[in-house]
Parts: sequence; C-alpha cells; structure tokens
Amino acid sequence: MNIKNIKPTFFLSLFLIASFFLPWFIFPGAPSYTSGWTLPVRIGNGGWVASSVVKDLNLIWFKVLYLVYLVPIFAAYNIFLRLTRKKPAINEYFIGLLGTILIFVMIRLIEMKFSNAMVNLTNQEYDLKLYTMLSVGFFACIFICIVGMYFTLVREVDDYMSFDEEMEQEYPTAYGSANPAASVKGVPIANGPNRTEVYSRLEQLHGLYEKGILGKEQYEQEKQELLQLLPKSNQQQDTAPGMTKASEPLVEYNNGIPSIPVEHSAYIPMPEEAKSNKNSILTILLLVLAGAGIGSYFMFFKSPAHAGIKPISDLTNDDLKGNVSAYSIYSYNVYLSDGGEPIKGDVQDSETFPALMQFEADKDGFYTLCEKGYANRTYDESNNLMVTQWFKDKEKKQLQYTYYSRYNKKGRPEKDSIVLGNSKSIVRKSEYTADGLSCSMTETNGGILNGKAEFRYNEKGQLIWMKSNNEETSYEYNSNDEVSTKKYWVLDAEEDGLTEYVFQYKYDKTGNWISRIVYVDKIPSAYQERKIIYREQ
Repeated sequence: MNIKNIKPTFFLSLFLIASFFLPWFIFPGAPSYTSGWTLPVRIGNGGWVASSVVKDLNLIWFKVLYLVYLVPIFAAYNIFLRLTRKKPAINEYFIGLLGTILIFVMIRLIEMKFSNAMVNLTNQEYDLKLYTMLSVGFFACIFICIVGMYFTLVREVDDYMSFDEEMEQEYPTAYGSANPAASVKGVPIANGPNRTEVYSRLEQLHGLYEKGILGKEQYEQEKQELLQLLPKSNQQQDTAPGMTKASEPLVEYNNGIPSIPVEHSAYIPMPEEAKSNKNSILTILLLVLAGAGIGSYFMFFKSPAHAGIKPISDLTNDDLKGNVSAYSIYSYNVYLSDGGEPIKGDVQDSETFPALMQFEADKDGFYTLCEKGYANRTYDESNNLMVTQWFKDKEKKQLQYTYYSRYNKKGRPEKDSIVLGNSKSIVRKSEYTADGLSCSMTETNGGILNGKAEFRYNEKGQLIWMKSNNEETSYEYNSNDEVSTKKYWVLDAEEDGLTEYVFQYKYDKTGNWISRIVYVDKIPSAYQERKIIYREQ
C-alpha cells in the first residue's frame, strides 16, 4: 500500500474511534473518568436516578443515546472500504456530530428537569451544570467530525469511481463501453487503430492505482498519455443535453494515430459553477460549526470546573495578611490616664464587645471556627458552589444551619442562601448584581417575609454601606484596608439617632493589627487585642 494514496478521511476515522477512549465526562471527586464508550450508559443511569426526583422525565429518550455506538462502528467499516478503494455508504462524521449534539441536549434536559424539581421541593435553585464536566474526548469528537465533513462534503476525497465511471466522466466523447460501436448519450464514437489495446492498458493502469502501487500524480500523468492515443471522429457531433462543446482543434496525426489535445478532447460539463457554489456554502456552514465547537470548548471545558477557580477566602475578606492559622480577639474596658491617654482596663463582656472571639482557618484561608460555630465545608468546582455547615459543638453533631454560596469567576459571590438545621426551608437568601457591588437579602420565617436588607461594596469587595429594616450603616477604610470609621443610624419616626465608631490601630511587622481602641461618639469605649498565630513557612 502506497502511503501517498491513503486519503485524509482514513486517518480521521482512526482518530474518531480513538476519541471514544478519551475522557468525555469527568465528575468531580470520581476516581475515574467516563469515556465515549461508557457515557451513554452513565447518562442512562443518571436519568434513572434523576427520575426519583423528576417525575415527568421520559426515560425512553435516553435509549436513543445508544445510537452513538454506531459512530465508531461506521468509522471502522468505512476504514475497510477506503482501504479497498470503495466509496463509503454512510458519512460517519455527520452521524458523530449529531450524536454529540444529542448527548449535550440530554445532559441539559436532566439539569433543567432536576432544577425545576428542586425548586418545587425545597424552594431552592440548584443548577447541576453538568455541561461543565464534559471533557476533551467530547470536544475532540466534535472537531474531528467537522473536519471530516469538510473533506467528505466539500473536498469529496471519498469519491472513489470504477474504471468505466472515471473514463466516462473525464473522457465522455472518446471512451465507450466494451462495444466499440457504443455511443455516449447518443453520440456515436469512431473506431480507430489500437483502440482495444489502449482500453486494456487504461484498465490495467487503473487496477495498479486501486491497489496503491501507483500514486495519484503518476496515475493521472500516464492516463492522460494513453487517452491521447484514442481516436476521435473528425465529424462534428451534436452536444449531449447539459453539455457544451469545446472548440474543435486541428487534428494532428502521429504514425497514423490521431493525437487529440486533452484540453479539447472532452465535452465540458456545465454544472461546474453550481458545484463550486455548493462547496462554498458547505465550507461556510462547516466554518460556523467549527467556530461554535471551539467557542463551546472555551466556554464549557475552560470553565471553573477545569480552571480551578476558588472563592475569595475568609482571611482575605477580613484583610488578614500572611499565612494565618488562627487568631483571638480580647476585649477590655478603657480608662483614661491622668494625661488623658486611653489605657487598657479589666475584661469587658458585652453584646457589642464580647470578652473573647476565636477564629481558626484551614490552609486555604476559610474559617473552621468563628463566632458562628464549627464549620464543615465542601466546595464543588464543577459549578462554583460552596456548602458550609455550621455546628454548635466541636464534634459537629448539633447542626445550626447550612450556608449555600455560589461564586463567579472572580471568586466573588453571585448568590447564597441559609437553611436552618436539617430542614429544607430557606430562612435567608441573597442575590448579587453582575458586578458584585450590590446585594439584596431577604429573610423569611415559616415562609413569611421577615425582613429585607441591602448591601453595597467597593471595588475591593469591602462592605461600604448596608440597610436593614430601620437601621443603616456605612463604613470607611484606611490605607491598610481596615475599617477606620463606622456610622450607624437608627431610622425611626420618633427618633433619628446616629452612632459613630472610630478605630485606631497598631500593627505587627506583617501588617495585621494587634491592638485597637474603639471610640463611640468620640468616647473611648473598648480596647481590643488580637493575638495571631501564623503557620510556619
């Protein structure tokens, strides 16, 4: 087999079969991936699982996914046909493209049905975003199918022809059937010397080309040399329907055999321009499909599931610098010295300034212990969802509430909700604007609206203003990103009260504050110390 005679579609079909062994679907936390061979089965099983929640999910449609297995079967069969220089009967690339589209549609169907069911059950949206888990094998299959359709539909490289078909297409007026008196489309063909010999040599040449012994260029060159030996009637013939005749050349004789220039020896088919237009339209359509495939790759495959985007940590939000593992805040009363300087007094324990607040953080900077309790946190990178459970006890047996947070690509929250205990009732729900600079929050009690709150943030993600019921608070920050001023208003018909908090800090060498004095309406009201434990580098 001459490697030069192998068509590009032969290799594309091999690549198409190989793509079924690559990862088509990767589920976070799973020990292995799902290949193209197992994906229809997995989606079918997933449909059965989803049907336990989604009652109107029609599982019959999932059986259609098994038709995807026809793609590698057709590809293998067409590889055999191409090796024997026979035209494939079915375009495996078109079937493969339809199969990948069907898989995507089925995945989205499960997601939408499941999300709607969860809203009805728990009043909470939960988008699985399974399409973000589609992996390299799925997108490789789409790309191979688009390229394969270009070679088969536009370039028509699989247009294998028999000897008779090829001769009638390329030399219709000089080549006939085995009967020398035969005619092409009613046009009689003249006999001539050595005609049978030329036919025999042409057939032998075509056989060598089919077996791959001759390359394409050598075959075409020798074929044209033989075709010029065929005689042509000097009598002007009428053109066949749908054909136009080239200008008649002067006939030159060489040893009694007329030599007819190839460029003038055949009738010229008129539909060439239409064929060119068809190829242009197909090329444009395939380019659009290729662009859509590449775009979906970067939209879905290069999503947070694969880019590893993490939400901004609690330590970063609280402006702690360095590798902090834990810290504690102690509150004391403040006394004025004889010189009027504020000094630390005895321990203070109030609602505003509790005596002790303890914080512990994991290596990623998220709190595992704070004033809310003890945390059990999981983060699903496939859909940027963090689920945090807060417990009263260190053993994590008394669940207080569950906090659901979804983040954008910048690590900032998009929406969050809180569920009390083991119930399925949402008691607080927050939604952020697209720029993450504003947030609206609603609180409910037994399904009845209990209150609303609004929040505004600066470009650094720091809270600068909030309003809850009849209370309003604003924040200002110093050059070290610490709160310098906090103003608190109580908006009431009878009284409009303003309380102003001013903070003065001292810092350690890392840049974290270790002590601060809090002034309430210009009166020193609390002295706080913060003891920070850093992880060893």
